[in-house]
Amino acid sequence: MRDRVPREIEQILRSFPCVDTLEISRDDDVTSAEGLLQWNDEHIYEGDNFFHGLVSFNNHLRWIYLTNFRGGKYELALIKAILDKARALTLLKMVYSPGPGSLVTEDILNQLNTALEIFKLHTPNDAFRGNNVSIVAAWA
Repeated sequence: MRDRVPREIEQILRSFPCVDTLEISRDDDVTSAEGLLQWNDEHIYEGDNFFHGLVSFNNHLRWIYLTNFRGGKYELALIKAILDKARALTLLKMVYSPGPGSLVTEDILNQLNTALEIFKLHTPNDAFRGNNVSIVAAWA
C-alpha cells in the first residue's frame, strides 16, 4: 500500500459525493520499508487535509470495508485519516487476509485494537469518540 492511497481515495470520493459504502482492498504485501503496525505509531497524516470537506464523509458514507488487511503501518495511517473526518460513518469492517508468508498474528491484532482505543481519545471526530462507529475485525 503506497502512501498516496489516501489522496487517490479522496479523488474518487470527490467524484462520487453520495457514496454510502466504500470497499478498499489491499493488493500487495507489507514491505519492510512500510513495516507492521505498532500501537504507538505516529499518526503520519495528522494535520494533512485528507478528506477535508468531502460531502460523502459528512453526510453519506456509512460503511467502509477494508479487505485484505495485512497489518501495515500505512493501513493504520489510512484508517486514522478516515476516522478523523468521516462524521457519518457507522461501521468500519477490516477483514484480515494475510498474504503469502505474512506475519499478521494475534499480536498485530492486539496492536491495532490498542492503537484505535488510544486514537479514539485524540481524534477531533466526535462520532468516533462518542462510540457511534462500530469497528469489526474479522479473519477472511
